[in-house]
Amino acid sequence: GAPFEAFRQELLDGEIGLDVARDAFDRSLLDAMLTVVAETHDFDVFDWMAHDALVDRFTDLVGARQRMLRTIIPYQLHARRTFDATSSVGTVGALRTELNSKRRGAKSVRDLINRYPDLILQLTPCFLMSPESAAQFLTPGAVAFDIVVFDEASQIPVADAIGAMGRAKSVIIVGDSRQMPPSTGFGRGITVTEVDDLAPERRGTEEVVPEDAESILEECVESGLTSELLSWHYRSRDEALIAFSNQHYYEGRLATFPGPMPRRVDLGIEYRRVDGQFHHQAKRDGVRSRDAGLVQTNPIEADAIVAEIRRRVHDPELSQYSLGVVTLNLKQADLIEHKLRELRDELITELIETDDDERRLLVKNLEAVQGQERDIIILGTSFSRLEGGGPMPLRFGPLNNPRGERRLNVAVTRARRQVIVVSSFDPEELSQATSVGLQHLRTYLEQARAMSRPEPESDTAPMAIDHITREVADTLRERGLIVKPAHGLSTFKVDLAVTTSEHPERWLMGLLLDGREWGSRPLALDRDALPMTVLKGLMGWPIVARIWLPGWMNARDEILESIVDRVRVLSRDPDATLTPDTTTREHRSATS
Repeated sequence: GAPFEAFRQELLDGEIGLDVARDAFDRSLLDAMLTVVAETHDFDVFDWMAHDALVDRFTDLVGARQRMLRTIIPYQLHARRTFDATSSVGTVGALRTELNSKRRGAKSVRDLINRYPDLILQLTPCFLMSPESAAQFLTPGAVAFDIVVFDEASQIPVADAIGAMGRAKSVIIVGDSRQMPPSTGFGRGITVTEVDDLAPERRGTEEVVPEDAESILEECVESGLTSELLSWHYRSRDEALIAFSNQHYYEGRLATFPGPMPRRVDLGIEYRRVDGQFHHQAKRDGVRSRDAGLVQTNPIEADAIVAEIRRRVHDPELSQYSLGVVTLNLKQADLIEHKLRELRDELITELIETDDDERRLLVKNLEAVQGQERDIIILGTSFSRLEGGGPMPLRFGPLNNPRGERRLNVAVTRARRQVIVVSSFDPEELSQATSVGLQHLRTYLEQARAMSRPEPESDTAPMAIDHITREVADTLRERGLIVKPAHGLSTFKVDLAVTTSEHPERWLMGLLLDGREWGSRPLALDRDALPMTVLKGLMGWPIVARIWLPGWMNARDEILESIVDRVRVLSRDPDATLTPDTTTREHRSATS
């Protein structure tokens, strides 16, 4: 090939010395390989705009497929029915009569399933039940499901799960082993007799069975069953909401999505220090007998939380977001709900009593909040120093217990948009804590306080970025743009976040490159469709564009002009809606 011929001629002419001949040969070899690969895959004539259109088409088809499945699957299930559901005679008619009977009680559901199992399974092929309901309504052997799926499996004891598992051919266990185990309530768990407790004459004759794990999820993990880890997290509208848990509980495995407005006031984590006082004991704190209901509560902190709720409910813009309160003890949650009702505020009362599960004002202690989420969560730490300036008691209930950090993980991951921490003590007051739960609480509060006083974002390029990303960033800076490489808090990052000096408070464009991290994702869905959809949809980036390496090598100036033009248009009107190719077409028309 041409590279080798040039190398041979330069070697014969003495233009290449023996000391560098080996390196020159390697370069010629790599150049030849690049030429062959480029010609084989048409990289040498790569049309970056056509490839963008192809990716957009793929993303649109993925979305269309998901929407179509919601119609197609019910249609196919309906088509497979072996009977006429409108019939009023025969077995179908008998079932219809039973269902319409006003005398039918709740207990007869079990009888109906026993008498009409095939009809009911074809009418309702998917049952949504608790393990207790499965035991109550499904007679063993009456119906056989193909799959049983357990959600929030870390909350389901093994004994409760076995019955439902026995009613299906296969099982999928879904849960988070870093969240709370099942509640033990007031009962004592059933344990297997220890060998040492057996009478001497019975040893060796009685079967000894290992004690169950505390949940069906943990039992499956310990049994070594095949598992899959979910790696994308896209519930949080600000990745700071999950960053603490990602670092401390998930080994950084979760890929989260950065937003375009790092300093937006209704996103992220806010820390508020109040001069509250937790009443530890009535006698010690001097609480009068008529105020005995205030023991184990922090009224000042509760008032601060109630005032914040009232402010938000009556704010035309903030009232669109759902609200929740999480406290570190039960009595504090009861006090806050009591104070909210005492206000007799129509808007607040409506939110407390609404039947809309998504809009209902949530007030829970951390033991009862798993599985719930809201746009805005107000996290009240409840506790404080002893009255009169005494030391900080390190008694935080369940957080002190072994694995108490799992409860903290639940509490700090309930928000979709913002967590407002209201605390009556400083994080440093937990410096003597020995339990993992309290140590993690201190770290979380320190990080929350730091996030409430954010430093200006730096556009310094991290040393780890590849030379192509660095080259693109430097070229865009030369055009007068502000560029931040590797924007994000997780393994997934917006390769280049771009804005102008007129809008330093927000990023106007996100650029994604086909680099090493992109290439490590195994599916086209993960490489191209999901990031683009989430960044533009949920996270609200005005523009997300791609730079493909073959395009950058072949049409650098055209790509640069396209990027600069689109950013400048948005700089004049940040809320403008641009189609992906608007300014690109304008530029191509002007240069053709």
